[in-house]
Amino acid sequence: MKSILCQGFAIALIMLIMHNFTNAQTVNFDEPFGTQSWTEDGHPWSWDNSGWDNIRNYTPHTGTGHAMSAPGYSSKLSTDANINIQGVWLMTGNASNFSHLNLKGYNECGVLIYNVSLNPADYQFSYAYVTLNWVNVRSFMVDFNSTDPLYNPVDLSYDDLDYTYIPPTNVLNFDQAFGTRSWTEDGHPWSWDNSGWDNIRDYLPHSGTGHAMSAPGYHAKLSTDVNIDIHGLWLQTQMASDFTHLNLKGFDNNGALIYNVSLNPTDYQFSYVYVSLNWIGVKSFMVDYNSVDPMYSPVDLFYDDMDYSYSSKRSGVDIKSACDSYTWMNGVTYTSSNSTALFTIPGGSSNGCDSIVHLNLSIYQSFALEQNENICQGDIFTWRGIDYSVAGTYYDSLQTPHGCDSVYKLNLTIKPAYEYSQSEVICNGGVFNWRGHDYTVAGTYYDSLQTQLGCDSVYKLNLTINPVYEYLQTENICQGDVFSWRGNDYTMTGIYHDSLQTLLGCDSVYTLNLTVNPLFDYVENKEICDGDILNWHGNMYSSAGTYYDSLLSVNGCDSVYTLNLIVNPVFENVQDEEICDGDVFLWHGIVFSETGTYYDSLLTPQGCDYVFKLNLTVNPIPPTPAITVTGTVLSSDAVSGNQWYDQNGIIAGATNQNYSATVNGDYFVIVTLLGCSSDSSNTIQVTSAGIESVASAGIIKVYPNPVSNELTIESNQEKLHFEILNAVGQVVYSGCFDEITTVPTNNFEPGVYVIKFENSCTSEFQKIIKQ
Repeated sequence: MKSILCQGFAIALIMLIMHNFTNAQTVNFDEPFGTQSWTEDGHPWSWDNSGWDNIRNYTPHTGTGHAMSAPGYSSKLSTDANINIQGVWLMTGNASNFSHLNLKGYNECGVLIYNVSLNPADYQFSYAYVTLNWVNVRSFMVDFNSTDPLYNPVDLSYDDLDYTYIPPTNVLNFDQAFGTRSWTEDGHPWSWDNSGWDNIRDYLPHSGTGHAMSAPGYHAKLSTDVNIDIHGLWLQTQMASDFTHLNLKGFDNNGALIYNVSLNPTDYQFSYVYVSLNWIGVKSFMVDYNSVDPMYSPVDLFYDDMDYSYSSKRSGVDIKSACDSYTWMNGVTYTSSNSTALFTIPGGSSNGCDSIVHLNLSIYQSFALEQNENICQGDIFTWRGIDYSVAGTYYDSLQTPHGCDSVYKLNLTIKPAYEYSQSEVICNGGVFNWRGHDYTVAGTYYDSLQTQLGCDSVYKLNLTINPVYEYLQTENICQGDVFSWRGNDYTMTGIYHDSLQTLLGCDSVYTLNLTVNPLFDYVENKEICDGDILNWHGNMYSSAGTYYDSLLSVNGCDSVYTLNLIVNPVFENVQDEEICDGDVFLWHGIVFSETGTYYDSLLTPQGCDYVFKLNLTVNPIPPTPAITVTGTVLSSDAVSGNQWYDQNGIIAGATNQNYSATVNGDYFVIVTLLGCSSDSSNTIQVTSAGIESVASAGIIKVYPNPVSNELTIESNQEKLHFEILNAVGQVVYSGCFDEITTVPTNNFEPGVYVIKFENSCTSEFQKIIKQ
């Protein structure tokens, strides 16, 4: 929106003036109207676009230039590095139009770190200076609200905005006297601890002039009072072969190790090399190395080129220990110790910047020891100071020095000492097998074994022998008879046994010696035809079945005669057929053309008659229909069975007595009743009157009809075109003829066909029948 200046309203001006800072710069904002971003002193500056209107030519506080109007919104002025702001000149219009007026400063993380609330009445129509003394500000905002922002804006003037950049990267210029272990750098205290670095000596630095540090084989830390981000440093070693290891280490606020970089001394022997680190949130720094000759093979560090920034982020170490596994805040489950994992908590620092958490995890293992033991019944097993005599599973546990369980498990099995007493009875003649030995005599027997655990098992056998009895019976029967013996039926020669137990449990054995005398069985298989009679053994048979006759043998058993009689059927096949008058029906090699009943017969494979019967009906050919036309409506004199055609063939669905022609052309009809079709009717051409028909132009003869192998066409016309169409309107033959033409029809399927004759004016149709 564009502000409008009106008489009686003062323009509010804000001048940001930096005081008491060295190297202060002034923003000379003289860009054209509408500028939202520009470069000042080599740095990008910008307004965001959330509310400031176009830049206009207001009168600044002093001098000449442009001013910025802020019509009641909250827009930020930002640059790419932190600046320090001393104060602001401010003037407003009518203070009663303001609900609030605040000046706000934000750090590089976008977090509000300064918020000054002002009374608009203190600045109404008169410039007043607002002292701020803000440091490390990345963005600046005028936050106000006016009930009439169009005529009561806040205007900022930038021909006198003084500021000082805070360099994002510092260089440690260590140029103290020999022996110095603490000093001030960039307004912050720095120090070496006293655990190993020797006195500071005058070594040659990497570049320029100054002092270098010699570290003769110890672990001393370089520290300051705030967190820093170390970007890199220059490092040189002496004789690399004297070194066993060389590491650079970084520690957090609590002294916990968060960075550890292992270096190869050979890469830095006798020559300064830059080591890029990019560490974030470091409080202390250490060179950790060992040299076999630390006095003459030290590590030299120089600090005219150690690059660092004061850190906006905070870092720390999460020290954890667990048994077997641990799931950390990053969602990862670790099963082994880990000191390299990092996790960033967005906005986790008190200043709103990210916090970096380093994991220092120690994983200790739990142990499970299982022991299986067996003892004999009555024995005692002593385990971990306790006596056990009952089978079961027992547990004991200890804790490792790290608090993880060591679980002990005892599976104790009690094996009994057995004594088995066994009494058995067998019958005389029987054998009793006991523990690998056969016994046939009554008595008491013993055996003993030791179990796998050495426990005794004693076995005792008391054996009794009881008597048995036997009975024999001999019998004869005829084949096919059944002999019932001791509740069972027998039909085959053989020796059979049955037994009962005595009161003492032994068998009384019964034996049957059975003989089955044979029968003589004579089987005859005969076949006759249905209606015939068979004379067998003095009896007459005409029905299928099995018949018997018998005589007695020498042993008094029957001689049986069996007749298996099959009566084969006599077949009659009846066939009903219909043809059209003039057609013929070929049946069993004979041609029939009249209505009647006809017979033929054959012999079946069994020699019986197979009679065939034909009931033939000859249906009449419907009279040739005649058609007339009234306008475009065609009418047939046949009441039913009509099928209309045009010059292109059959007209689908046109089966009524009347048909309305929709296009000009040649039309005719064929009547089909009882499967027989008439000749085609006369042809009527639906078009303008006066066109001569084919029939009136000459005489056309088609014969024979019905046709078998060859059709003859005669005409006194010249160059007459014709086509032969089947019942579905498909053209199966076409040509032109003069006087007499023959058409081979032996490949035509039997049925009704239409011949279409055409001259240059019209066409005519005739029906033929292919046998």
